[in-house]
Amino acid sequence: MNTLCRLASLTALLVAALLSPLTARAAAAAAGQDDLLLITKGGKCGFIDRTGKVVVEPRFEEAWAFSDGMAVVKLGGKYGYIDSAGRLAIEPQFPNAWSFDHGRAAAYFSDAKKWGFLDKAGRAVVTPAYGGVRHFSPDGLARVDSPNYRYGYVNRDGKVVVPPQFTDGGDFQDGLAAVRTADRGWGYIDTAGKWAIEPQFTQANRFTAGLADVTTRDAKRVTIDKAGKVRFPYQVGTFAEGLAPCVPNADGKWGYIDPDGKVVIAPTFGYADPFTDGLARVQSGQYEYGFIDKSGKLVINGKWVNAGGFSEGLAAVSAGTLHEHKYGYIDKTGRMAIAPQFTSAGPMSGGVAPVTTTDGLNGWIAANGQYVWPPSK
Repeated sequence: MNTLCRLASLTALLVAALLSPLTARAAAAAAGQDDLLLITKGGKCGFIDRTGKVVVEPRFEEAWAFSDGMAVVKLGGKYGYIDSAGRLAIEPQFPNAWSFDHGRAAAYFSDAKKWGFLDKAGRAVVTPAYGGVRHFSPDGLARVDSPNYRYGYVNRDGKVVVPPQFTDGGDFQDGLAAVRTADRGWGYIDTAGKWAIEPQFTQANRFTAGLADVTTRDAKRVTIDKAGKVRFPYQVGTFAEGLAPCVPNADGKWGYIDPDGKVVIAPTFGYADPFTDGLARVQSGQYEYGFIDKSGKLVINGKWVNAGGFSEGLAAVSAGTLHEHKYGYIDKTGRMAIAPQFTSAGPMSGGVAPVTTTDGLNGWIAANGQYVWPPSK
């Protein structure tokens, strides 16, 4: 039986195309708030610290990253939770379970055949009554799915704050959630369930730093503020380090604007990421990625088939052709710091990154190119 070691959701640092499923989930552990890293050995999952010392011996059929001080594990075909010492904090008993977030974890209850939420003592604090659930947001609400495929929101104590009524809905962020009605399209509600922005869009994304990307009924993609007013009459990405990627013209090319809406880097790229570590990944040609500085100068030539953003001074890049390439790491001068040799590679976080070798083995590598945990299965 193949071992599957699963980890929590990715952070914005990840570029999914760089990562195998296992490496991607492992990268979440490296970027997460808990310091233990998932490993495999002899077909079992365990955890090490960032020096490579085994903290939790590999003995689980599956495992997720630590989150909120707990990790989902699978033993005997059922899911439970361990603490950072490897002790079973909640006995394996669930057919499916998610990681803890803001003191709550979603679990599927066999007797009810429904999803609910646990606290860290293993108590069902949100009654298992839902066909599906999402994680709790920092605003303290989680989306739940009713049997008639309508969506609403509950708080951490299980109180229904917004009764299921929407045909779709996103997570709360910045105090608002995008929701879709059956007849009027997408709008935004506040944490009391009241309309903050009336339904009027054919697509709506979550708010980040007070801005959200939406599509109007006449198929225009614009960026609005939390009052529903158009802040920029085109698509704008996330502001980082004082600039945001944007698509100001109909040709679909990406450039960058400052917070006042001034285009400071001309839209000439096929795609553009937010800045990290003073550099931004851009698509300079078909299957060609490079990095620009804040003046818009291509400081690292666009010769990579794919690339991730810089993190802790290094970026994962793939060298070769579209159909045959390997990943390594470059520094901010474009020098190859770790030679291309991996089929997938995650971002550096806390001095380590998850990698997968050409023979399918998963390990952890340090910024100096030495393995913290040698590739294994």
